[in-house]
Amino acid sequence: LGGTTPKFNFGEIRYSGIETAINYKNHLGDFNYSIGCNAATQEADYIKIDEPNYRNGYQSLKDKSIYSYYGLTYIDRYQSDAEALEVPSLYDNVLHAGDLKYKDMNGDGVIDDNDRSVIGRTAPRLIYSVNLELKYKGFELSMLGTGRAFYDLPQTSSYFWNGWGDGNYSAFVRNNLSTGAYPALTYNKVENNFRGSDFWLVDGGFFKIQNVQLAYSLNQKLIKPLKIRSLTFFVNGTNVYTISKVKDVDPESINSGVNTYPLFMNFTGGLKLTF
Repeated sequence: LGGTTPKFNFGEIRYSGIETAINYKNHLGDFNYSIGCNAATQEADYIKIDEPNYRNGYQSLKDKSIYSYYGLTYIDRYQSDAEALEVPSLYDNVLHAGDLKYKDMNGDGVIDDNDRSVIGRTAPRLIYSVNLELKYKGFELSMLGTGRAFYDLPQTSSYFWNGWGDGNYSAFVRNNLSTGAYPALTYNKVENNFRGSDFWLVDGGFFKIQNVQLAYSLNQKLIKPLKIRSLTFFVNGTNVYTISKVKDVDPESINSGVNTYPLFMNFTGGLKLTF
């Protein structure tokens, strides 16, 4: 009789984190206020992982974060065509002055995928929020801000990677050519320049004013003859303002507005009646 070989899952991940919150309320006469914040850290590391028996230790993900970003280590740009031939890249036949230069991690004389290592982290180590509420007589202002910190964003979507061919280029390409933050424009794509590397990583941390609402409730003495218990006018805004090193796109969802639906800024107003 034939048999089957049993299969087992091979993997172990260690999760850890801390969460905390604080809130403070007080008043000064008719002025009431409260402020609160909460924060959480998150870590997740591979203890065991089913991966090839890598020849080079830097390639292994064991004991590293599950949010690790793998890529090439950027050194500089080639200063001459002759220098570009000294350590050839297997991604292109020939490189030139100005193309990106990477570290030969294993010292085998070529640049290829065997030189990739952990160069970043794509999930925030810290997630936090701040809420504020102010009240003065009939007026009320509330705000919610959210943020993420200590992680990297790979600028690898089509918004950032479109600097070849004779088509239309993004504002990112236009604005970064003169600063050296973008490879030279070419008709044919230079694969070497558009590989995952720390050249394309940017600090992903941001703080966003997620929601703001201003409301005014009429004095009950004014609306009592109308047999109304309360009447409140309000204006509300969402996705109002973002502080970030990432420009032009939303760091909360870096592909929004590029190849997915954008995260809109919205403002609404209205009134609330209670009978």
